[in-house]
Amino acid sequence: MINFSAGPAMLPDAVREQIATDWGQAVRDGYGIAEISHRGSEFLAIKARCEQTLRVLLGLRDHHRVLFMPGGANSQFVLLPMNFGPGRYVLAGHWGEKALAEARKLEPDCACWMRAAADGRLHADGKQDVQKQSETQSFAYTHITSNETIHGIQMRALPALLRHGAPLVADMSSDIGSYPVDYDQFGLVYAGAQKNLGIAGLTLVIARDDFLQQARTELPTMFSYREFAASDSLFNTPSTFAWYVTDLVLEWMQQQGGVMALAAINQHKAETLYQEIDGSEFWVNSVAPELRSWMNVPFRCADSELEPLFLQQAADAGMLGLKGHRIVGGMRASIYNAMPLASVQQLARFMREFERNHG
Repeated sequence: MINFSAGPAMLPDAVREQIATDWGQAVRDGYGIAEISHRGSEFLAIKARCEQTLRVLLGLRDHHRVLFMPGGANSQFVLLPMNFGPGRYVLAGHWGEKALAEARKLEPDCACWMRAAADGRLHADGKQDVQKQSETQSFAYTHITSNETIHGIQMRALPALLRHGAPLVADMSSDIGSYPVDYDQFGLVYAGAQKNLGIAGLTLVIARDDFLQQARTELPTMFSYREFAASDSLFNTPSTFAWYVTDLVLEWMQQQGGVMALAAINQHKAETLYQEIDGSEFWVNSVAPELRSWMNVPFRCADSELEPLFLQQAADAGMLGLKGHRIVGGMRASIYNAMPLASVQQLARFMREFERNHG
């Protein structure tokens, strides 16, 4: 079976095998890997190794703080304005829109600043928000969603427009670690673990020290980036098992040659599917080539009535999780780091055969 689900996503085979092995073995005194204390030496060793490997893989510097937090990316939608005040948002799809909607519940002055459209351009969003573009001081940050999983839109290269003014914040839940990024250009990055970093239950936050120092101080500890950093992510009992899985995934990423090597594979995987889609009029993808995601490839049949049949036959052939999000319909292949190139090639062959039979 091949898992093309958008998340929780597939794990590397080697990681699944290691989990199965460790699960059946006692770490110490009869305790299993999911039972060890978050204050004990075994877990603290996992924690330290995990952060160090992450720093090497992503090229993080000493002025980057690394936090491992609960709550998923959805919690970050609210923690950002809670800690820093109103932000301005660049929207490219559902998750950016949701981030803004959640932020406005706490800070109504949060603004939609620009929209990154599927045609590859940034568009100002309405007269009121256009006026706010020049009022940089009134915004604590500019927020982007680097990869929109539903719409298949990704910003791997940031427009110059976004590099000035308010510090940049990015939701990188679905593409972190999939291509090289200069993290110095961001005040803060956050990412749920369940796509490229492990399993659900853990959220990575990377914050530059200078941006972190701008955070409000009078907040409940669990909602304060400052306090969470001060407690070294151990204020409360963390999701220790999810943390352990992330440690294994990061080790696997190193064994593959690191982020640069994974980026080359990811580009090859994505191009394999886009070439299949663009090669005929049977398939449709409307995203501009420069914004096409390497992680999530949405596509449709030109004859939409064929889509249920495609999904059923794909499932029968062992390719699962290809149904598009309910908001947009169609199909979507999520091909994160753990997805082998051979599996993507198998999907491309299946698409070709399906077109021959029904085109």
